[in-house]
Amino acid sequence: MRLNGDLLIDDDLTVTGDVNAGTLNASQLALGTVPDARLSANVLTHTGGYPGTSTTFLRGDNIFATPTGITPSAHHTTHEPAGSDQIVSVDASLTTGADLIFKSNQSIRRNTVDGTDNGSVEISGGGAASTLRGARLIVHGNEDTEPGALQLYTGNVFGSYATIYKGDGVAAVTVSGVSGQTSFAYDTAHAGNMIFTNNNVISRNTADGSDSGYLDFCGGGGSGQTRGAFIRVGGNESGNVGSVQVFAGNVSGCNIALYRADANYALFVDGSTGATSLYSTSTTQLVMQSSHANGTVAYWQTPSVTIGMMGSRLGAVGAGSAGDLIIHTGQVLYLSSGGGSVLPHSDNGNHLGLSANRWIDIYAVNGTIQTSDKRQKSIVGESLGLDFIRQLKPFAFRWKDEERVRYGLGAQDILALATNGSFIEGSEETQYSMNYSEFIAPLVRAVQELAIRMEDLAHGHE
Repeated sequence: MRLNGDLLIDDDLTVTGDVNAGTLNASQLALGTVPDARLSANVLTHTGGYPGTSTTFLRGDNIFATPTGITPSAHHTTHEPAGSDQIVSVDASLTTGADLIFKSNQSIRRNTVDGTDNGSVEISGGGAASTLRGARLIVHGNEDTEPGALQLYTGNVFGSYATIYKGDGVAAVTVSGVSGQTSFAYDTAHAGNMIFTNNNVISRNTADGSDSGYLDFCGGGGSGQTRGAFIRVGGNESGNVGSVQVFAGNVSGCNIALYRADANYALFVDGSTGATSLYSTSTTQLVMQSSHANGTVAYWQTPSVTIGMMGSRLGAVGAGSAGDLIIHTGQVLYLSSGGGSVLPHSDNGNHLGLSANRWIDIYAVNGTIQTSDKRQKSIVGESLGLDFIRQLKPFAFRWKDEERVRYGLGAQDILALATNGSFIEGSEETQYSMNYSEFIAPLVRAVQELAIRMEDLAHGHE
């Protein structure tokens, strides 16, 4: 039977005849050639060809979708009784050269009996359910080997990808079928955690030379301090060139904190004032290290002025070595101690200045106090006396960089008189310094000798 016009069937129709390769050849019921084929009955059934086989076309409602090009397989296809959701069951593949259209809310499913959900349904873009043939979607039943899973596979050729589109046809999420890299074109909202099972990267983009953006990780609803704290990671070509920036919120109590393994603070930054506190259980609470040849320097600054610096002398002022520590200020340096003392680290082990590093003046209320315990001295002879004092050559002088007149002695003159190395520090290669306090003993000795002579004169002795 071949129809070239409209066909209206008001009751069930059964066609018998041979089936050749799964097509209705014997009676040539070719609905695909009918421009507007409609079934107003429940079922159109073809039987025959192979024992116990039948092919059933079921209407979805009063107008059945035009089955253009449908070639049912010569296997069992059944129609469940009316009133039971009008289900079509297929035991083998169904091949169609046209769209498969449902006229009402329907489902494509693996089976219908609860407890037998041990299979899956695949929708494949290629000629077989394999990534070698193209992309596919697998929906698993709860009793299947992949319980209740929905799996989306791309093909295995270069350029394969999976994409979710917005309503306007613009890609929202794209997954590379080769690398698995996922690209989000718009905001993503998560009610749960985002977990990575491998070492992965969250990146702004992928092309070298296009690192012109940044990523914000926000605690609030947007990347602004009015919404909460956020971390900004900038690309090398962005306005935040290769930088990582941490922002606190702008409400009272905001802060930036780093925690130790015991959940106590390691670093705390007040979000309002920027006041920073360091906490440590180690004696090395703060370590500053630089691989630069000039060493490390820490600066203290106002918005416009460097108040001072501490660190490597070579790095701070360009003199000495990187191993020398300096505290430097362009203004006045004050040392203050609540205990009333500023002390050297060890006893009798440090100099306050050197011959090449001198203080201009030392101001003191009570002068200097020197150790003079005889128990710590080895007496090697008597002090120089009047003869030595008479050979000294005192003179008036001015330092070459000042106008004030001063009085003193010359180190070179003393060296000529005291050849045992007393009084003088330094050398011709550097400069000489002299300990004037060492002249006290020779002066005392000279006075004693003069006193003896005066006594002798008073008694008539020469």
